[in-house]
Amino acid sequence: MEMTIWSISIILLMVWIALPNLLIIYTCVRAAAQAVRDNARRDEETGQSERIPGLNRDNTRRDEETGQSERIPGLNRDNTRRDEETGQTERIPGLNRDNTRDVETGQSERIPGLKPDDLESLPYLDYGGPGIGSSLECAVCLESFKAGEKCRVLPTCGHIFHVGCIDSWLLKTGACPICRTSANSDELEVSRESVSGEFGLEMV
Repeated sequence: MEMTIWSISIILLMVWIALPNLLIIYTCVRAAAQAVRDNARRDEETGQSERIPGLNRDNTRRDEETGQSERIPGLNRDNTRRDEETGQTERIPGLNRDNTRDVETGQSERIPGLKPDDLESLPYLDYGGPGIGSSLECAVCLESFKAGEKCRVLPTCGHIFHVGCIDSWLLKTGACPICRTSANSDELEVSRESVSGEFGLEMV
């Protein structure tokens, strides 16, 4: 009986000693949770996000006619693309996890897709083999260009993609998937000499 009372006394003493530390830990956890909630509320009040047209949260686009969803080539669910050779993932520049794009104001800006007529006005090229010191691959599908393949050059930034890959992208959002520069420009043109000399492309 005396041993039981002694054991209970020791347990109560340990609880009494540990209680202040438990209260401190509880207070810190509660303060951290409140800070997270305050930050989330402040972000909602100061900046709004607008979804990039044509993309769902899981990086799929829905065909309105068939009702089926198609995954965007080269994108994982968290807006990264995986290099099959190195096994590393790379986040797509300019995209947040909810498929929005941050600008200097802290808000997200929608870039509308190109019209079919505007799309057809973009340079249309045949890939003729890599130039000196260049190793090219399409940033959308991550496949290397092959001789004779149809490629399209964005006139505002000079980035090159497979025609099928970039056309599908630009119909949904009219920005380069690499640098997010608007692809719709009637003022800038791609020089045939610079393109063919640097990248081994032949203007059609």
